[in-house]
Formats: sequence, structure tokens, C-alpha cells
Amino acid sequence: DLIEGAIKGYVSGLNDVYTEYLPESEMSSYTEDIEGEFVGIGVYITKDAENNQILVYGTIPDSPAEEAGLKTGDIITSVDGVECNGDDYDTITNSIKGKEGTKVSIGILRNGEELSFEIERKTVEVKHITFQKLENNIGYINISSFEGDVSAQFETAYNDLANQGITSLIIDIRNNG
Repeated sequence: DLIEGAIKGYVSGLNDVYTEYLPESEMSSYTEDIEGEFVGIGVYITKDAENNQILVYGTIPDSPAEEAGLKTGDIITSVDGVECNGDDYDTITNSIKGKEGTKVSIGILRNGEELSFEIERKTVEVKHITFQKLENNIGYINISSFEGDVSAQFETAYNDLANQGITSLIIDIRNNG
């Protein structure tokens, strides 16, 4: 415990929002999230240290969280009836995941309004690429993360757009740490 605490302290002392220490117990969960499939609701959350809140910063396309209506900017206030804040980040990430077919209740604060969602956990496929053909034969590919099989996903997206006759391409890597 002392060694884990010391390492967390060293990393925290860097004051770099992109640097984080994950102990072995959390690493397998993190790897599942970025590399393929996991059971959960498909929501990206982050800790807002300034306000000590847990924020939704996105949902995985076609995930239970997206289908239920969770939105970027939502503040998670409770999970399964237990109130939470930024101090509970690690506990909350584990509470949201669970056995496929079970449900989790998420309390949200959105624009001053308290909302509640009951969401069934399912196998969620992590997609790091979204794409579409825009007007004037412009292809658009968004890369949300450079992890997992993103190169194969990119190739599939590009080939699909090329087959649709695009003449130019926008590659969007905004909000990708």
C-alpha cells in the first residue's frame, strides 16, 4: 500500500492531466475499455478536480449509455442510489461496469435539472473511428483515440468513403489526448 501510494503521489506531482498511474488492479479494466469489448454502459467519464465532480465527456456510439440519452457535460451524482463526487471516481468506474444483462441506475445533473437513468449493461464494442460522406464529395473521419485496432478501423472507413467517390478528406483528431 505504501509503494502504491508513493507512486500515485509521484505521478500526481507532475501536474499533467495526461499522466495517470494505474495500479495492476485497474489496468486490466483500462485495457478492456480501450482495446476491444467490455461489459458496461459505454460511457466515457472524467474527474473534474476543480469542482470535485464526475463528468460525462462522451458515450460510445451505439452503446446503452448513448441509447439511454446520456450526454457530454452530464454530471454523475449517484450510481445505484449512492451519491458520489469526484473523490469516488475509481469506485464509480467499477460500479458502472458489471454482469451483462444487469441494470445500473445513474443519477445525472444536467443544466440544473436532476435526471435518473436505468441502463442495462451490455457488451460494448469500443469504436475509435466514426466517418461519413459530407456534401461536395468530402469524406470525414473522426479518430477519438489512437488505441486498439484504430489503424484497421481507419482503413475500413477510408475504403468505404473512397468507394462512395470522395474527392477530399477531413481527418478530425480533436479532443484526442
